[in-house]
Amino acid sequence: MKKIFNFVIFILILLTCFAQIDHEEDMTDEEIEREGQKDMVAFMQYTAPYRFSSELSVGDRVEYIDKFNNELYLIEVLEKNEKFLLIHEKFEDNEVYLKLDINSKKVIAFWGTDESGNIHVPELLNDVEIDLRIQRMSANIDLISEGLKYTIESTKNVKINGKDIECDRIKVQIPIQENLNTEIGEILLNEDIPKMIPMNASYELIEEKNPIKNSSKGLVEYMDIELLNVVKNN
Repeated sequence: MKKIFNFVIFILILLTCFAQIDHEEDMTDEEIEREGQKDMVAFMQYTAPYRFSSELSVGDRVEYIDKFNNELYLIEVLEKNEKFLLIHEKFEDNEVYLKLDINSKKVIAFWGTDESGNIHVPELLNDVEIDLRIQRMSANIDLISEGLKYTIESTKNVKINGKDIECDRIKVQIPIQENLNTEIGEILLNEDIPKMIPMNASYELIEEKNPIKNSSKGLVEYMDIELLNVVKNN
């Protein structure tokens, strides 16, 4: 298959685990690739309203590190007016631009460049097709995350940009036997951090019970993903 974005490959790996394409054995490589691209676009369109806050301002900027693969993720607001927000996201040598409706935060346009500088402009899907594809992904994600338990702890202080900030702490646990859970990670959220969730933390936003999904607070830490730097314009 021809290369699209590295981030598409990342998404397709996830979706290969989560979603099954009907009659894939009867499809050509090109047909499988087109279906994979549509799943990726559906994923991007569905998660956008949960990844970004309505209260963002031009110049808001967050930088995360994924400690698992030591990759940096930059997200910033380039433009805002009465009609749309323009979001720029960069990781490795790839860049993604999302134009979101200012009220609904639905994706109006979506384009990006890969490490070779090639420009890609995926075709957006309608709501019916998005829902069908997300339902298929969600059914498989629910099987994986069914046992996950999120428990709100008190607070935890972390240092960002040389300053201590107080975060809501949510334990992520899995059951190891009846009435006994073990902690596998934590989620840290703070209301003063602009909510711009990086793509590598967004696939679980398909899961209904994930506490990041409907929170207005920004992400400070989630499993191996940590906030390094933040700029917030009032």
